[in-house]
Amino acid sequence: MKFNKILTIGIGTRLDSEYWDKLDAVADKRVDLARDSSDVNKEIYVK
Repeated sequence: MKFNKILTIGIGTRLDSEYWDKLDAVADKRVDLARDSSDVNKEIYVK
């Protein structure tokens, strides 16, 4: 089973590439946003 999307907020590049690869393996799409991004609500409430 895969998630449709993983939304990460405020993580940036703090994780090693091996962890990003693991996240990418369980999701169709990964969205990385800054903590103060105005797109957070848009990404959470996408229909």
